[in-house]
Amino acid sequence: MRWPSIVGNEWTPLALLFAHRFCVTTRWRDAAALAAFVGTQMLESFYQVVPIAVLGATYATALLIRHRARFRVLWPKLLGIGVVIAAVLRVVAPPYLHARRVWGTLRSVHDTKSRTVLAAGVPRLPRRLCRPRQSGRA
Repeated sequence: MRWPSIVGNEWTPLALLFAHRFCVTTRWRDAAALAAFVGTQMLESFYQVVPIAVLGATYATALLIRHRARFRVLWPKLLGIGVVIAAVLRVVAPPYLHARRVWGTLRSVHDTKSRTVLAAGVPRLPRRLCRPRQSGRA
């Protein structure tokens, strides 16, 4: 495969597994493994932050509802997991955003040049490719 990061969710299943184990057992080593696998997934590719955030938030909500009786024991460890994840994101995000700014692909949603919200992050085609072809036939 030419672009392995396009389907680079190798660490997400392990992160979800250790999220489940952490809520069931409330052990520090499961919390550390959860933080490590989420951090590793974010280090694999910055583009995987959104999918793991959506999956993780949905699964974490279900786990916390199911194991709400253990929340008093879990919250200090959850805070530690959050600190580790924030530290990894702090390391990963600035170079990515700097590269997008340098290459000119970082645009605001309120950019006046782009007509839609979806077009805000999409690079534009050169004008010569956007013009319709002129046929010599009448």
